[in-house]
Amino acid sequence: ELRPDDPEAHYNLGGLFSEHLNDREKALAYFQRYLVINPKGQDASYAKHYLVTWRAWEGQERLE
Repeated sequence: ELRPDDPEAHYNLGGLFSEHLNDREKALAYFQRYLVINPKGQDASYAKHYLVTWRAWEGQERLE
């Protein structure tokens, strides 16, 4: 709430929801927001990998 465009907050929330709270929908949303705000950030490759993996699993895009 204090810094809604803080990329690290979005990345950390994505990790929290993916690894500890088992809420894939929220994790996907937070990782996507992280990539919008900071597409070349140091954690961008992990966020992209997470998004692509789940989208491929859901049949939304191909894994390459």
